[in-house]
Amino acid sequence: VNIFGVTTLYMLIFLACSILSLAFRGYFYCICLLFIVVNNDIIKRVLRAVTKNGNSLIWTGILGLIVLFIYAVLSFATLHNKFIADNDDGPLYCDTLTQCMYSVLRYGLIDNIGLILPLSSDGEAPGYSSNLQPVRLIYDISFFIIVTTIGLNIVFGIIVDTFSELREE
Repeated sequence: VNIFGVTTLYMLIFLACSILSLAFRGYFYCICLLFIVVNNDIIKRVLRAVTKNGNSLIWTGILGLIVLFIYAVLSFATLHNKFIADNDDGPLYCDTLTQCMYSVLRYGLIDNIGLILPLSSDGEAPGYSSNLQPVRLIYDISFFIIVTTIGLNIVFGIIVDTFSELREE
């Protein structure tokens, strides 16, 4: 038994969580559920598939953050008055570039940011109008295609490719 090995460290964390659960609250027992991972070969293979190409996934995530930052800069430069603090979906702020980045990160990936931002400056999302701004339409469609469709499919492709590599081994 290696004293400084990963298994020993895991067992010490397992013991500490158990003691903390007994001493304070039972919430620490949820960490003890990770014991299933140690004993299940299928879950181990899934984790190996995700972590084998971890470097590729990290760089893809950095690329995604760069693309989202570009959209935040575009939002800050052109659409900052469209962000409404009293939105039904949640507060949208764009007074600073940091707030725009947070709003694009938070609502751009979970919701479609184009659906949340109203098309008019008075805060009400109107129906279809013939004077629809073409720049805004390009912004919304390109965000959906680049970030949601292509970006997330790249991540899924890396993971699925790793599964097929592990199956061949």
